[in-house]
Amino acid sequence: MRNIIDLNGLWDFVVDLDPKYHTTPNYAKPDWNRRHWQKVSVPGVWNLYAEKYSIYEGVCWFAREFTIPTLPDGSTALLRFGAVNYRCEVFVNGERVGEHEGGYTEFVIDVSPLVHEGDNYIAVKVDNRATSTRLPGVLGYFNYGGIHRDVTLEIYPAAYLADVFVRGHPKAGAGVLQVTGKCGAVRTDTLEVVVSCNGVREKATVALDGTFAIELDVPDVQPWSPENPNLYHTVVTLGCGEDIFDEWGFDVGFRALAICDSKIQLNGQGTFLKGICYIYDSPAFGLVLRPEQFERDIILLKELGVNAIRSHFPLSHSFLNACDRAGIMVWVEIPVYCIFPGDDERGTVFADAEWQRLAMTMLEEMITQAKNHPSVILYGIGNECNLKNPEAEPFFRNLAARARELDPTRLLSYACAYGNTGPMADIVDILGINEYWGWYDVIFDNNRS
Repeated sequence: MRNIIDLNGLWDFVVDLDPKYHTTPNYAKPDWNRRHWQKVSVPGVWNLYAEKYSIYEGVCWFAREFTIPTLPDGSTALLRFGAVNYRCEVFVNGERVGEHEGGYTEFVIDVSPLVHEGDNYIAVKVDNRATSTRLPGVLGYFNYGGIHRDVTLEIYPAAYLADVFVRGHPKAGAGVLQVTGKCGAVRTDTLEVVVSCNGVREKATVALDGTFAIELDVPDVQPWSPENPNLYHTVVTLGCGEDIFDEWGFDVGFRALAICDSKIQLNGQGTFLKGICYIYDSPAFGLVLRPEQFERDIILLKELGVNAIRSHFPLSHSFLNACDRAGIMVWVEIPVYCIFPGDDERGTVFADAEWQRLAMTMLEEMITQAKNHPSVILYGIGNECNLKNPEAEPFFRNLAARARELDPTRLLSYACAYGNTGPMADIVDILGINEYWGWYDVIFDNNRS
């Protein structure tokens, strides 16, 4: 079975004062003198470590030692970051192991060749400088910096579950559970995956490429809904004979989403979204959303009669788990936010290959971390961009096509500014129209009709 090493806690922290920032990994070396670095908490944001960092934009470094008690030969070691804002480079034992861009999605780096039993060293270079080509850009979001979600090191002595997608579909007092996924470090053709849910157990052999698919009928289940958020614990196990290599647990909701007569249907019944935009941001913790905070917020939401929330960025597993339990429907969204080139402008970011890749990666990562949560009903692909610019349409069509390829069980959404809907009605399932009557008077006057 896997061994998970928790890397949350105290890290060493320093602002990189080199005018051009350290282009060589000096701070990444285990023997670098960190005596004068500050001790800080991770998860955290540097804006709250000290008043002088409150609006700092630039490069900072985080570092710490960690211990691996045992490391069997042939093990796979994966570093998992819940989220780092905004751009980061990761070093282990002095060697660069990977990078990531985007402040709200989970990412994993294989560090197997570089870790060893005993003491190890990790350093993370974090850059939150605001530019017009990052996502989000320079508008609308407070620019926190730091490692603001959990960090773990996962040790797998043998094969492991790299990805699992569970889909529960209601069917007349019962349910159909579809489980697909992919295994890592497959070195044998005798691996089996076993799925257990509500007293039913089914197994399948893992293919040589590491993939698997299982479908089972599950009796005596009730659909998930805001009124009755029924969840059924499901266990997915990977093994060989009597040996168990890995195991994932999920709380599955059996529910069906559709559009019928221009209305959202949940489990065959029309449903009306009564919600708010929820952007978590705490004066005490910044982007670090603690369970006691979001559990309190969810109680307040339920007291308001809210059954749905919309977030302008991907949300953490812990928060989505709470929404699953509470029956709060969720619209998650990648931060393609207020991109507004001129109507006739060409060569915009919409047509920039690197920017397209960044947005697509964020979409894929968002779906990966949201797809097993029954509360998530909508994937948002953008907000208030200039859809009159001709380079916007192919960009959003590509995002929509990829989202449907990865997860056809959710609805796609986009939020327009007033009547700037462009081609989006033909691209997404749900079209939101943001209107600010009485706020922006000129816009109100021009769109009164």
